[in-house]
Amino acid sequence: MRRRSEQGLAAAAIVVILIVVAVALVLGRRFVTVEEFLDQHAATEANLQRVSDALVSFASQNQRLPCPASGTADTGLEDPPGPTATCNSPDGVVPWAALALRRDHALDGWGRRISYRVFSGPVGFTQDRGVNMTNCNTSLGFPLDMALDPGGLCKTGAPPPNMPMQFLGARGNMLVVEDTGTTRSGNAFVLVSHGRTGNGAFQAEGAAGRTVLPANAGREYTNTQATGTAWILPRSDPATPASDPTHFDDVVSYMTAADLVAKAKLASRSWAELNIPLSAVFSLPNVSAAAPGRSGENTNQAFLGMGGFLILGTDSTFAMRNIGIRTEDGISGIGVIGGGSSAGDLNSALGERLFFLLGSGSEFHKMDIALNRFRVVDLFPIRLEERAEVTFWRGGDLLQTATVTSWVEPIQPARCLFSLVSPGVFDRVDIRPIPRTGDGGQTTFTVAEVKACTEATASCTVGLAGALDCPARPPSAASGAADAITATTATVRGHASDNGAATTVSFDHGTSCAYPSNTAASPGSLSAGAGKRAVTASLSGLACNTTYYFRTKAVSAGGVTTGNDAMFTTGACAFPMPIVATGSASAITQTSVVLHATVNANGADSTVTFDAGSSNCYGSSIPATPGTVGATAGTTSVSAAVSGLSCGSRYHFRVRAVSAAGTTTGSDVGFTTAACP
Repeated sequence: MRRRSEQGLAAAAIVVILIVVAVALVLGRRFVTVEEFLDQHAATEANLQRVSDALVSFASQNQRLPCPASGTADTGLEDPPGPTATCNSPDGVVPWAALALRRDHALDGWGRRISYRVFSGPVGFTQDRGVNMTNCNTSLGFPLDMALDPGGLCKTGAPPPNMPMQFLGARGNMLVVEDTGTTRSGNAFVLVSHGRTGNGAFQAEGAAGRTVLPANAGREYTNTQATGTAWILPRSDPATPASDPTHFDDVVSYMTAADLVAKAKLASRSWAELNIPLSAVFSLPNVSAAAPGRSGENTNQAFLGMGGFLILGTDSTFAMRNIGIRTEDGISGIGVIGGGSSAGDLNSALGERLFFLLGSGSEFHKMDIALNRFRVVDLFPIRLEERAEVTFWRGGDLLQTATVTSWVEPIQPARCLFSLVSPGVFDRVDIRPIPRTGDGGQTTFTVAEVKACTEATASCTVGLAGALDCPARPPSAASGAADAITATTATVRGHASDNGAATTVSFDHGTSCAYPSNTAASPGSLSAGAGKRAVTASLSGLACNTTYYFRTKAVSAGGVTTGNDAMFTTGACAFPMPIVATGSASAITQTSVVLHATVNANGADSTVTFDAGSSNCYGSSIPATPGTVGATAGTTSVSAAVSGLSCGSRYHFRVRAVSAAGTTTGSDVGFTTAACP
């Protein structure tokens, strides 16, 4: 009896052991399967990266992309070889031999060929020089030539007359990828591994042909086709059958055209090394050609594209107005019309101004400007001189403002050369009339001609006959940084250039851009011909934990010039103040944004807002959420949703916290809204 019991126990033990072994085998097999999948996926990702890098290298050497290889051939050659607009195997595979890759580098981790889609066609990237954008000129604000070369390529020239937007605009959306819910257009190529199941992939041996295609209602099927959107989705549940339209295990990689040309060193450029100026003469025939719908003094256009400049006009509300043109004394020039104005000139009483826009790659340093009917209106009993303000910008930020008074007593046009402190460059110039001296009456004039030049251009002078030169060029000024900052003192720094006339230099400063205070700089004067000089000023008697503005100011017989608005914050107070940190801008669209910051009330309830505006002078106050941070709440995240912005525009913001102890403002942060449609 005892023996039988022992035998039964032994049998039970064997059964338990067999079960444990079986479970271990099953679990072990599962772990092996997961590990194997991860290894295969990593191998796939590595080869996708190798192929992407090889395509960039091919583009760099050949200024184009190759066509796909045939999926049923084993040569690894592009089909057809050489530059072409039409690929023979648009649904083909990576041409590994043409890319100087090993054959196995064009396979995924499951041993199947990687599919390759490329943007081809009449303006595609497989044609000769198809990915070469180096002739596209980033200095231009408007094309000098509206037509592209055959194939949608930028023309050569001195300077090249086409803009990057023309090249890209001719190509539309290119290849489109739906990347986990986000549509990505403008792609040069797409690479597809058809995953573990491999449905629709070409076998490693070309003669073996293609595996069974996925269900034609699914996204995997779209990824096997020569045209249409490529899809990237989360991997479907392993239990989903490969025949199910919702099945997805593809691994997809892609590269935008912008990334490709940048990595291949074939991107657009400014062509500044040619030192060729851009100029525009606003004669009646020239303006009529650029504005064929012109009627009298109204061009009936809110913009004008001439000489490489994109010219816009606004009134005092910054509402867009039509460009006007007026002829006086036999000389034509442009201005603004509409919104209360029936004349085609610029009028200070209406706050009218013209914007001269250049490209983001502009490297222009100076601009010669000819104004018509910019006059000394009267000499007796008081001298009435019209005034003009010329501002320079870069990337939406103000660089310099120059104000000049008229020097023209007879009836003839005026011209003057304006420049930045070396080595500054601009991409936008604004010209507007401001009230005249003597009685504050209106100033009116038109812009007859402009010429923008690089710093290396020796002569930068408009060709308007009879124009009277300014007796002295306006000085140049640039604000730098502040240092040696304490709770009550700081040293501010900047640069000034005399531009040929004796110049007095100082610093405007204060807690706002109204600049209520002025302190002489050291050195305080520059002799004529001194050139660019570094200047400083020591400020004292400041308030603790307070943001101050300052700007360099240069005054000569040529006019008054102020530099950019710079900022610094004095040291902490001896008593607790709110602690703040301006964060980032998120959810940026063409017209809206969400601003972020953190606030610690530091012992006293604090009201929180955001200062915001088109410059670091701000101008608007936006309530934060939450609007109050409690005395003991600790560091708290705050935000503000802002709408009603302008597309493609530069904005600045900072956080502000106010408590019984005082006010603390954060650092300045800038952002640019999404490009206009």
